[in-house]
Amino acid sequence: MQCSYYLQNDLEVGASVSSSSVNRGSCILAHSALMGCFYIYYQFEVYVVSFDYRFKKSAMSSLPRFGQMVVGPPGSGKSTYCKAMKEFLTTMGRKVEIINMDPANDELPYECKVNISDLITVSDVMESLTLGPNGGLMYCMEYIETNLDWLISAISKLSSDTYILIDCPGQVELYTHHKSVRNILDYMTHKLDYRLAAVHLVDSHYCTESSKFISVLLTSLSTMLQIEMPHINILSKVDLIEHYGKLDFNIDFYTDVLDLHQLIDTFEEQSGFMSKFKKLNEKIVEVVENYGLVTFIPLTVKDEGTMGNVMTHIDKANGYIYGKAEDDAIRQMYSAGTGFEWDKIATVVAVPNQPLNLFGSTLHLFNIDCNCSSQTSTLSPTCLLLDIML
Repeated sequence: MQCSYYLQNDLEVGASVSSSSVNRGSCILAHSALMGCFYIYYQFEVYVVSFDYRFKKSAMSSLPRFGQMVVGPPGSGKSTYCKAMKEFLTTMGRKVEIINMDPANDELPYECKVNISDLITVSDVMESLTLGPNGGLMYCMEYIETNLDWLISAISKLSSDTYILIDCPGQVELYTHHKSVRNILDYMTHKLDYRLAAVHLVDSHYCTESSKFISVLLTSLSTMLQIEMPHINILSKVDLIEHYGKLDFNIDFYTDVLDLHQLIDTFEEQSGFMSKFKKLNEKIVEVVENYGLVTFIPLTVKDEGTMGNVMTHIDKANGYIYGKAEDDAIRQMYSAGTGFEWDKIATVVAVPNQPLNLFGSTLHLFNIDCNCSSQTSTLSPTCLLLDIML
């Protein structure tokens, strides 16, 4: 097979080609990996193109920064998640740094390169302005918004390929009503082209009572609509759920957010205060179901399987493109994996002589000459983990 192509806008590429015999259709589909591989499916054959990127300086400076904004109620495990996710992504070959955006968090379980407490703390605000904890935190977030250049300058000192984890405060009203966090994120995503995904952690103990779970659903939906970002809801600490009490339904009911009216039926078994609000909860459930946006991913930070599943969903949400070192690590980690589903993997349809967009550059595939014989090797499951948004 001979495959010729080029990239415009100061991005040069070289490639070597190998093939394998997996029948996937008579068109060209492409999976791309930064410093990694490009999978071309052409005339019922799979071709794996190994890229050797040679970036010019101007092209490197224009690459977007990827990361996660970690939010959730107090005690949901945000800081623990950031520490565990950094360790997990580091083993995958990513360069990762944590950014502490919580001015009330003075006992960090991780080492961070950017700490908002160097700019302002809730304790100082409470002492100087005679405010309570919530009022002090609101003031801090408004102060950060006003002095956003300090935060951006601190982040810009990190290398452009550094993946960032932003550990945010736990007060729910910051993401459902207050506008400072939303304005900060709008500037990062629209002005600076940060590719961030909101990761909303919810403690799994809320599943033990129907009323608590309904409140979590409403909070999650409100947060999704308020901050307007790619959003992943996570049910954390699922390994401890048995210690919280017996569930009315299987865990899949809560993660997939199935027929919520079954939750309402459990109110009939309850007496006293909560049974009086059955009609109110029915209306809340209708709102959540009408939007159809809220689902949860179960997570145990000590389990690599659930961490990998969460990572894949987040990468699909913010469009992260894997690096070569990470591709090798994932191949080793999932070499024995089975049950991958093609319909859950993002693909890109490409046609010879038609352009694809890659990092703001235009990729042209042309002069496709498929004369080589098929080999007996099979396609690595690794390519199924490449969630690409070109």
